[in-house]
Formats: sequence, C-alpha cells, structure tokens
Amino acid sequence: MSGSATRQEPIVLEYRLTPEMLQDAIVEASRHLSRRTRGVLYYATMLALGATVGIGATLAERHLVPDTDSGVLIATFFAGFLTCVFLWQFTHRRQVRQLSRDSDQDGETTRAILSADGARFVSDTAEAFLSSAAISDVWEQKNAMTLRTRTTSFPIPFAAFPAGETREGLIAAVTGWRAVA
Repeated sequence: MSGSATRQEPIVLEYRLTPEMLQDAIVEASRHLSRRTRGVLYYATMLALGATVGIGATLAERHLVPDTDSGVLIATFFAGFLTCVFLWQFTHRRQVRQLSRDSDQDGETTRAILSADGARFVSDTAEAFLSSAAISDVWEQKNAMTLRTRTTSFPIPFAAFPAGETREGLIAAVTGWRAVA
C-alpha cells in the first residue's frame, strides 16, 4: 500500500539500530540542516575564528622571530587558520562517532508507530513520542528515512518498511501528517 497525505491508519515498523545507522543519521542531519541554515553569519563566524587563530600564530611567530619577512608571516597566518578549521572538523567527526558508539539502543529492537498524531519509538531502554508538529523535517538518506526535530534525528531503516510500502509513499504520509499538524 502506498502512503498519502490523507492516510489514517498507523504504520508500525520494527528494526534494530546500529551505531553506523545512527552516525549516518547524525551526519546527514548536520549536512541537511547546514544546507538550510548556513548563511553569512556562519561563514563570518568561521572566518573570524580562523582569522583569530591565524593572527595569534602570526603574533607568536613575530614575537619569537622578530626579523621575519612578510611572506613567512602570511604563511604562518594561513597555517594557523587552516589548523583551526581542521581541528574543528576533526573534533566534530570524533564527537559524532563517539555519540553513535555510546548509544543505548545499539542492537535493541525498536518499534516505531507512525500516525497522524505523531511518531512513537519504543525499545527496551527508551520510549519517545514526537507529535507531528514536533517533526521539523522528513528526508531520505542512503538506507533510511529520517525524522528530524529541532534537536535530534530518528532514522528508520528502509528494510523495516512493510511489504508493498514504497519509500515515497511512507515519506509522503509522514510529510502530509506533519503539514496538517
């Protein structure tokens, strides 16, 4: 059965989340969100942060070696700037991997009940309910449909979809319920 915006019956899905699925959902949510929210302020902040580190590195170089020519100072500035950007990316990726490894739901069966009222997720260690209005976005990633709230993402593997249910139909149903809420 294919989903639609007027679908009334709930959709019940059971699946096991792996750290990889959770990591993919977190990374994809970050990318998806950044495409919509990264504007001038984000890039200005990153530039200011990099420039601050670059200036600090330049001042340190100038203090340690007073007779440095401008080419070396410019290179020092850019090295400091790029180091800042690299460390920010490295730290973010490390935190995402750690978060997904530390998930309490690793290997547990999760039961998701999707309906016009919202989405309920139940496992052995946790239960969560999202009203349809709380779901800020629904999108497809490589192996899952992801429900996004303002603070987190809930991946649901395509393998858990009921027989005969299409990706497009299920995504359309949840998107339709969200739009009506």
